[in-house]
Amino acid sequence: MTRSVKIVASVEAIDAKAGKVTVRGPQRTVVLSAKDAAVLKTLKKGDMIEATFAESVTIKVEKGMASPAAPAKK
Repeated sequence: MTRSVKIVASVEAIDAKAGKVTVRGPQRTVVLSAKDAAVLKTLKKGDMIEATFAESVTIKVEKGMASPAAPAKK
């Protein structure tokens, strides 16, 4: 499952060399990759930004071992 997430967040850290920015939103802190690393040059710690990113969750369902049969009631 993938969804698009849009947040308003505070810039916590910038790694221009790696093209990443750490932002703190209302619910959590995330590290995002910038589409255009040149944008990171315009940011500084404490700036408020609006960011959109894709968030995905993958699950794997496997057949488990059968549970032992319950003893018959008398």
